[in-house]
Amino acid sequence: RYFAKVRGEKPKDLYRDRNNVIVFGENNIIYKIDTYLSKTMEMKGVMLISKNDDGNIVYRIDAERAQWNGKGWIFYNGVLRNFDKNGAIAERKVFTDLETDIADDPQYLGRDTRKLENMTLKEGYKYTKMMKKMGFNYKGPITKYNRKIAYSVTLFLVIIIGLTLGSMPFRNALVISFSMTLGIILVFFFIIEIGYTFGSSGKIPPVIGGWLGNI
Repeated sequence: RYFAKVRGEKPKDLYRDRNNVIVFGENNIIYKIDTYLSKTMEMKGVMLISKNDDGNIVYRIDAERAQWNGKGWIFYNGVLRNFDKNGAIAERKVFTDLETDIADDPQYLGRDTRKLENMTLKEGYKYTKMMKKMGFNYKGPITKYNRKIAYSVTLFLVIIIGLTLGSMPFRNALVISFSMTLGIILVFFFIIEIGYTFGSSGKIPPVIGGWLGNI
């Protein structure tokens, strides 16, 4: 994005549209969206359910569309239903526009077009938190995020090992140290891949899966 700005180019959109989406938002809110348009930050064909801590429905919104206004979501052409403690409809209100304090970030609804490897550590951390909070499969991204951090440590360890082996006083030290270092690197990456596989599948915690090669 920075180099595109320097060249005077328009940055590419980082998020793309999605269809038939179910997303878990903050404060026990669930979205069911027919279409989400990332460029205009707009939901079409949206049903929203808000639950309390006991799992009971507090209210439900069915709307033709919803638009982000920079602070919250405004719903258009729909019906608001409020429920009592017994789950019965206490109030039904038809509206043309309904301004709310629902402030789930539009980025949560779009799909990031970038790979985790191409994000900064800050962006990657935010992305993995978002995946977990919104109810998506988060174990793979968290494992990959930690593996990205661990790579720098792995590289440092390989350099130290290579220098140590290269300083050993034996015949053909260069050839032997190179061969041993290469073998160690292969073992490192083999363990890293095992850690990613196990971390992504949930057989081990994702954080441990990402750092397994350095443990």
